[in-house]
Amino acid sequence: AAQKGIMSKFKNGVEHLYINGLLSGPKTQFKNVVGNFLFMAMQVPEEFIAGIYGTGERAIMRAAGKEIDYTKQVYMSDVAHRFTGYSVSFVDAMRAAREAFVTGQAGDAVNKAEFNTYRTGNIGAVTGGRSTAVDNVFANAMIYLHNVTGIPTRLLLAGDDFYKVLSQNGELHAIANRQRKAALAAGMNAKQARDEANALAILKQEELDVKSRYDTLMSDTGAIGQAASNFQNTWYGRYILPFATAPTNDIIRTFERTPLGLLHKEMIGKDAGKRQIRMARMAFTGVL
Repeated sequence: AAQKGIMSKFKNGVEHLYINGLLSGPKTQFKNVVGNFLFMAMQVPEEFIAGIYGTGERAIMRAAGKEIDYTKQVYMSDVAHRFTGYSVSFVDAMRAAREAFVTGQAGDAVNKAEFNTYRTGNIGAVTGGRSTAVDNVFANAMIYLHNVTGIPTRLLLAGDDFYKVLSQNGELHAIANRQRKAALAAGMNAKQARDEANALAILKQEELDVKSRYDTLMSDTGAIGQAASNFQNTWYGRYILPFATAPTNDIIRTFERTPLGLLHKEMIGKDAGKRQIRMARMAFTGVL
């Protein structure tokens, strides 16, 4: 049992060095930070186009006397409300990034690091992804080495947490705008609609998580992701496939902005907002 424990720690340590070695290049960190920013920025015109689609759809449905679920729509004004969410949460996003870097622990269990057990360290006490000192000179030296070599990972987690906080607050404000539109359509006055929207929006945590993971390329990839994870957990898998979730998401996000996106089930679903967004993604990509 002792030999097995030593081998497990050795394996985790080697993987720790290997993963952080891959992440240590400035170009890699730059791509992560700038890539997240550009992907979120690209969705601004997409959302505005989706709002145009939504305006047209709602006009047709009203003319036809059909019922409209105003909470499942996209509005052109969503963009402005999303930017408001970004601006008011910037300081919180910086704090979340700092916390992730200092502790080595992301605010969301789903993150680009995709670590196994070695992420929590194997020596001494553990605070998030960092080991803390013990009363042993050699152990403290190893802890110091573990924490220093883990800096690239902590930078990655910090960048992701920064954008996830911005994304969630932007989505929160966009949801509140849609709830307000629905309340106004139901006959409430402006103050009642605003209060209703704020009360309902805070109950949408699952939607906020989905959006923030989408924006940082960390959405659940289903069976593909599970197969990749199983492979990574073999003794050789991590070296052949160090990262899977983000690259897989990258491929999916590319394809959904092509005519193949028309095949998605959301194109014929009951959520008009999701359909409007998917139409807008393809339209914007076509313009580019």
